[in-house]
Amino acid sequence: MAISQPHLELRKTGFYWRRRVPARLSSRFKPAFFCFPLRTHVPREAAELARRLTTISELCFNAETDVHPEIMTSLLTGYARFEIEAFDHLRALTGPRTRQAAEAALEIEAAARASLRDAIFLCDHAASLSPIGDTARRLGIEIDEDDEDFPILMTKMLRLMIEISDEKDRRARGIFSDTQPYLQMALQAPLPAQPPQPLQSPVAAVPAYVQRQDVAQETPSQTSPFQAEFVPEFNEPPEAEERQKEEVFFERDGLKISVETGNNPPARVLDGSDGGVLDLWDSWFEYKKKGMRREGSYTYEDDKLAEKFKKDAGTVQSTRKIISDMIGNKPIHHVTDEEWTAFNNLLFKLPNNHGKSPLDKEQNCFEIIEREQKKKARERRKAEIKIQKERIGKDEAEALREKASFKTIAPRTVQRHQGNLRSALNHAVDLGVISHNSFKPFVLSEKAIDELRNARPETTRRPATRLSSSQV
Repeated sequence: MAISQPHLELRKTGFYWRRRVPARLSSRFKPAFFCFPLRTHVPREAAELARRLTTISELCFNAETDVHPEIMTSLLTGYARFEIEAFDHLRALTGPRTRQAAEAALEIEAAARASLRDAIFLCDHAASLSPIGDTARRLGIEIDEDDEDFPILMTKMLRLMIEISDEKDRRARGIFSDTQPYLQMALQAPLPAQPPQPLQSPVAAVPAYVQRQDVAQETPSQTSPFQAEFVPEFNEPPEAEERQKEEVFFERDGLKISVETGNNPPARVLDGSDGGVLDLWDSWFEYKKKGMRREGSYTYEDDKLAEKFKKDAGTVQSTRKIISDMIGNKPIHHVTDEEWTAFNNLLFKLPNNHGKSPLDKEQNCFEIIEREQKKKARERRKAEIKIQKERIGKDEAEALREKASFKTIAPRTVQRHQGNLRSALNHAVDLGVISHNSFKPFVLSEKAIDELRNARPETTRRPATRLSSSQV
């Protein structure tokens, strides 16, 4: 029967091809299995598609290199970093040169690229042996050249050498693939506490409230004709509140928390990947799902940790939905302080029952908040009508209003969501994927969480007290 074809499953929506990654390659593929809808209900067609996919997957698994991916990534990125940094440093120290000399250097680089492309065409990988060996020694990595998959590393090195040569050519012409962080830092930096002092001159020393004609009368002999003709008008320095607007992050009776943005540089991606926030999250989630942990140079796979994490996996992934709705898979080096602040603001606006309704899976967080607010508004109107119509007492009226009020998630839940995102980004820092955790300054401390909890209104039910004879 067609349904007996390996890796073929029949579900309500049709046939699916599903195959688990072999155990020997589990550390190189994420997720641990592949599953694709075949978009057919015909058993014969599904069996044929499943056979093709199985054959293709076998070829991919068998062609996978035996060199550990972390070692290969470290070696290739290390070589690229050394080459680009050395090239930039050499150009910085080089004095002015003629146009003919600059064009000759570009021609030499182009000839080197042509030689590397010819080596790939002839399957001659010898040119990559020296870069691999030198980089491995710098990084303290042991590479076995007798490994049967070592030619794959050599091929990747040749391609990388061509790409580095292209990058050198662009940089020599003043075209850069990356951007320096200084402009972004300058644009995000707050205004200085005091305005910069103007250049000392008779004109510049005049206060703002002095009229132009007064300046001309007092300093005609001390200024040049140009200075006497053009007198800059200085305005009063802005007040401190105008120079730096303080954004209120959280405020209740007796408690106000403000947050400053623009002081923290964005994280940089170090491994050449896109560095998407959701990609970093998924990498950490798979790592934790396998029960993996690191201690120095040792990596452990603990089944007990994996089992414990899987029990809370659904709750942990609720943080991912919030990240997806607020930030998406935006590259980490493009995420600003304002976006981290907006993420925290969204956490404090989430209703306490979010994620429990089937409709929550189809709506984003903003739609969930709007839907719950409208629902509670209707309940409040009904409660007020009931209070007025039935002339309900004060205590019962307060209970009805409390029940109809919009309740947000507890500070501890906010802390849990923040902790999940912080752990995911810390994991990326530990792996050398990003430079630093740019979300860390916005994670609330334990003391702040306790203060927020104390500031929340008391919503727990009080025990009923026996009425006295005078109250009956």
